[in-house]
Amino acid sequence: MWISGALGAHQILAPGASYADEVTETVDKIWDWLGPLVKQLGYSGILGLITASAFKFVGRAGAITLGLVFIGLQALQHYGYIEIDWGRIQAKVGKRLDVTGDKKFDEMDIKAILTSVLEAMAKGLPNAAGFCAGFLIGLKVM
Repeated sequence: MWISGALGAHQILAPGASYADEVTETVDKIWDWLGPLVKQLGYSGILGLITASAFKFVGRAGAITLGLVFIGLQALQHYGYIEIDWGRIQAKVGKRLDVTGDKKFDEMDIKAILTSVLEAMAKGLPNAAGFCAGFLIGLKVM
C-alpha cells in the first residue's frame, strides 16, 4: 500500500502482509506491465533493448567528451593560442563519413551507417527483426 505525504510517496506493508508478499505483489505488477513486451520481443528483442541502452550510454559519453574538447579548442582559439581551420576539418570528416560515395554527408549516409551497425549487431541471432525492433524501442524508451 502506498501513502502520499508532504515528503512524497512511501510504501508501507498492508496489515498481516509479509515483506515477501509485498515483493511478490510488486514483481507481479511489473510482469503484468513488461510481460507482454518481453514475450513479443523474445531473446533477440531483449538483446536489442540492452544494446540500445549501451549505445545511448556510450553516445552520451562520447558527446560530452567531444563537446568538452570543442569548448577547449574554441577557448584556445579565442585567446590566440591556436588557429583552427573548421572548414578543412569539416571537409575531412565529411569525406570519411560519406559512405555512399556521393561527395556529401547526408541522411542517406546516416541510414547506411545505421543499417551497417544493426546488421553487424544482429548477425547470427535467431531473429534479426526482433533485435532491430528491440533496439529501436530501446532507443526510444530507455
